[in-house]
Amino acid sequence: MNAPHEECNEVMLSALYRLGFDGLARDLLAPVSRPGAKPAGVLADWEPAEILGGLAILPRFGLQSDAEDFAWRAYLNLPMLTCLHHTELAGGLDVLDRAADLVNRLRPTRWMSLSDVCASNVAVARSGSSLLVRPYARRVRVAVEPTATEIIIDTPPSDPAVDVRVTCGPAAEVGTFGSRFRFAGPFSGVVAIEMGAPDPVDVDAVPARAIRIWPVLRRMMTEARDRLAPLPDRIRAGRAAL
Repeated sequence: MNAPHEECNEVMLSALYRLGFDGLARDLLAPVSRPGAKPAGVLADWEPAEILGGLAILPRFGLQSDAEDFAWRAYLNLPMLTCLHHTELAGGLDVLDRAADLVNRLRPTRWMSLSDVCASNVAVARSGSSLLVRPYARRVRVAVEPTATEIIIDTPPSDPAVDVRVTCGPAAEVGTFGSRFRFAGPFSGVVAIEMGAPDPVDVDAVPARAIRIWPVLRRMMTEARDRLAPLPDRIRAGRAAL
């Protein structure tokens, strides 16, 4: 999910969490290239995602973001989501090539879909026969060696704190974000882990809203405005060429 114009209040976050969205992508509020944007300092709160109202918030970057931001996230092995607005392609598609070249130079890099980014957005550490897992999305997948006898799921803190239902394979427990959940083995292969709402809402059970004319007209006017925006420049360029 991408928040339109970066606007997403607590009610919307709660709804997305209960509806089972894997996460939300939005612009990074405090990139490392702007030290004054984060009061606690640029080295604070740098994790693969932030949990707000139970929903994982993954930062995204514009195609023309500062290269320092990309390099910093690559160094910390954090996900990098690139985005653009249609106006950024007004000068051609070269901006896409430059962004891809920048990311590819930050080896090792693996391009993947948003779903796969969320599924792999997890921190894993081994301690004896226990596997410590901290998910940073609703659903993640973790490769578990046969010698692991226990999986400890360390859920990130959520602001505000909300209840969570943690599943590890077929087992499940309910608690609050910021708590640890222990699941005994045996395990084999890849284990699916999920942090979902204890009171989920089936999207098919939500009644459809009645069709309103104004949103449709507003969308049509916005589309027409954007398509006609380059016209004056083209007319002036044509007159200058005569």
